[in-house]
Amino acid sequence: KKRMAKKPKFAEKKPYRLASLFGNKKIAVGADMAEDVVQAVRENALAKEDEENIIILSATGQDEMIAARALAAKYKDEKKIMFVNCQFKQTPRELLPSKTVYSICPLIAKEKSSATGLPRQGARDGETNPPKVVVMRRYPRDWEIFVDAGNGFELAESVPVTQGNSRGVPIEIVAECLKKFLGSINY
Repeated sequence: KKRMAKKPKFAEKKPYRLASLFGNKKIAVGADMAEDVVQAVRENALAKEDEENIIILSATGQDEMIAARALAAKYKDEKKIMFVNCQFKQTPRELLPSKTVYSICPLIAKEKSSATGLPRQGARDGETNPPKVVVMRRYPRDWEIFVDAGNGFELAESVPVTQGNSRGVPIEIVAECLKKFLGSINY
């Protein structure tokens, strides 16, 4: 008897769907804004039964924050909601229990003037480029602070994730790490 090789079973590809939070609806700032946002989200952005994930891209405005809050409240533990490159002025309370799983924050270091405490204008003698800093989180790793003082990026310090820094490393800690790193390389 000839044995026929069985074809491997591949997981069935699930379709994905792109949708706008608001569709074509114009959201006006004012007393009815929250109501208009919720209505637009109901019409355009609710997940279908077989959709496990919702990805929100580059949300920055008040209207998008209201939409994110509405979706987070509706789907609590039912669906995963991922925010990519969103910049809310304040973290909505519905998102406080969430985890930052990937973050990258590029910075340029500027020395403070000892007289004013403000960033010093102009470069040091012989300095052409100020140090560059990247604060990064790649789940499940800790926060990592990389510094480029002219020779490429180097890991300066790893900061454990705690309740207090789950959204990002405070700038004061980044500044202390930068000072320590620059001191260690005689910058």
